[in-house]
Amino acid sequence: MKKVLLIVLVPILLLALVSCEGDILTNVKNLMGGMGGNILIDNEIVVIDSSEEVAVVTDTITNIDPENPVLSEEEFDEVQQTLVELLQSPQKAPDLLEQLDENAGYDGTTNPPPAALADFLPPADVVAPEDLTQGDILAAVLISTLANDPIVQQLIADPNADIPEADLLNLASQALQVVDIVKQISSVDDIVIDDMLADFSSFLNRGTRALRALSREGEEGSQDDIFNYVQPIAQSIINAIGRNPADSTKVDPQGLQRLLISFSNMRSGYENAALALGGMVDKSAVEMELGDLVNYTLSVVLTEANKFFKASNDTLEKVLNELLPYLDGTAGMNVPPPAFIAEFETMLGVYNDNGGADGTYILNLYNAVSDNLLLFSAQVPGNQGLTDMLTQYVPEGLTGLSDLLDADN
Repeated sequence: MKKVLLIVLVPILLLALVSCEGDILTNVKNLMGGMGGNILIDNEIVVIDSSEEVAVVTDTITNIDPENPVLSEEEFDEVQQTLVELLQSPQKAPDLLEQLDENAGYDGTTNPPPAALADFLPPADVVAPEDLTQGDILAAVLISTLANDPIVQQLIADPNADIPEADLLNLASQALQVVDIVKQISSVDDIVIDDMLADFSSFLNRGTRALRALSREGEEGSQDDIFNYVQPIAQSIINAIGRNPADSTKVDPQGLQRLLISFSNMRSGYENAALALGGMVDKSAVEMELGDLVNYTLSVVLTEANKFFKASNDTLEKVLNELLPYLDGTAGMNVPPPAFIAEFETMLGVYNDNGGADGTYILNLYNAVSDNLLLFSAQVPGNQGLTDMLTQYVPEGLTGLSDLLDADN
C-alpha cells in the first residue's frame, strides 16, 4: 500500500509546489484584467464583430485534407495567430468557443474523421464520430501539424541535431502557443486549484502530514492525513470531467476521454517545446509561466495513470468510479476498497516493464519529466527559488523512488 500512496503523492506534491505562486499570479492578473474593460463594449453599446476571424478557424477545420490533415506553414501561422487574437479578446472569445462546440459533421460510415488524426482524438468507442465537435478536430489538427513538423522529427531522431537557433526558437514558441490554445478550448481550463490553495499554509501542512504518514502507514490517522491532502485536487479533476448524465455516482465517460486526450495533446506540445529548448544556446526569448509547470505535471500524471491501468487491462474510468464514494464522502462501512489496490503490486510490475523495458520505465519517466520541469522552471521570470528547490529535490526524489522500487522487487 505504501507504494500506491507514493505514486499518488509524489506528482501531487510537485503539483502543489509549482502551483502556489501561479495561483497568486492568476488572481492578480484576473483582478487587473477586471479593471480594464471598455464601458461601451461591456454594456453592448458597441458590438464587436468576430465573424471574419471565426470563419478563418472554421474554414481550416472544414477544408482539411482527410488524407493528410496537416496544415502548411502558412495555414498554421494564420490560424494560430487568429486563434490567439480571438482567445485574448473577452468580447470575441465566447463567439469562437460557441462555434467550436458545434458538431464537426463526421459519422462512422460515409464521412469518418481523418484516420491520421486518430491519435489526437478521443477514442471512437467512447466519443462516436457523430459526437466530435469542431473544437475536437481543431485541437487534433494543431497538435498533429506540430508533431509532424520536420524539425520535431529531426530532434526526436537526434536531440543534438545541428538546427539553427532561430528555427528552434520558432518551434518552442509555436509549441507553447498551441498548448495554450488547446487548454483554452478544452475542459482542461475547468480545472481550478484556487480554492484548495486559498489557505496555502494549511494546504502545505496537510501535505507534510501526508508525507509523514507514508512512514507510519497503518497507524491511527495516517490514512486521514493522506486523504485530506489528495481529496481537493482529485475533486477538482472530477469536476472538470463531469458526472455521467444517467448516473451521478459515476464519471462522464465522454468527459473523461475528452480531458485525457486534451492532456495528451498538451503533453505532446510541451515535450516538443522541451526538445527545442534543449537545443537552444540562448533561451532568454522563451518565457513561460508557473501555470505551464502545473499543466505539464497534470498532463503527465493523468496520461500515465491511464496508461498504468490499460497495461493491466483495467480502465481509469472504472477506478475513478470506485474512488468516487470516498471523494464524495458517501463510502460507508459496507463499501469495499477499490479492487485495484489488492492487485497494485502486480499492476505496477506490468507498467514498469512497459512491454520489455526491464523494469526501468518508472525511473526513466521520472528522469525525463524532471528534466523538462527544470527546463521549464528556468524559463519563468523571477522563479530562481523554485528552480533551485527542484534542482535540490529531484535527485533526492530519484534516490527515494529507486530505493522504494528496489525494496519491493
